[in-house]
Amino acid sequence: MFEQLKVPVLMRPYLSDKAKFLLSWVDLEKSNDYGAVKRYILQEMQLTPSVYLDKFQCVSRDSTETYHQFANKLSSLFDYYVESRKVGSYEKLMQLIVYDRINVSLPQFLSRHVLALESSSTLLEKGGWLGKHVLVEALDAYTAAWLRLVVAIGAIGNWGKQRWWGQVLLQVTQTGTADVLPEITKSR
Repeated sequence: MFEQLKVPVLMRPYLSDKAKFLLSWVDLEKSNDYGAVKRYILQEMQLTPSVYLDKFQCVSRDSTETYHQFANKLSSLFDYYVESRKVGSYEKLMQLIVYDRINVSLPQFLSRHVLALESSSTLLEKGGWLGKHVLVEALDAYTAAWLRLVVAIGAIGNWGKQRWWGQVLLQVTQTGTADVLPEITKSR
């Protein structure tokens, strides 16, 4: 149906200036194919799953739009996000929502670790996310390694009382860096 209506031609007036400019470079044969035009514009504008998620979470209703229009805008952004993450089932959608919620709650050092894991080229064709089970296993392994490191540093330094040592463990696991150790030793 969309192909018969020549949707790319009909939607042109509603595109941003940048999208119109990009559309002017599309091959004439492909310019009437809605799917090809959509993929090309999204690829050229480099909209990533995280951009879609940020837009979905931060968008607010314009005073000039109805709640129906606002709901449609939210639905479209969420659809783009789910599509960009290559979610094809309800179970995967549930995993993605939990995955994103875990990511939001992570301290900065763990967020950096997750980003490093997600940057793997093999994940790009899978939507660029690890999956809930892989994520929690990786986070548990990483935090356990951090705790072992802190305990090893404490055993080598023979840092004294248990209460103070608990403070060190808490600081290091919250910040993810051993930079807090000199501060703690000064306050001791």
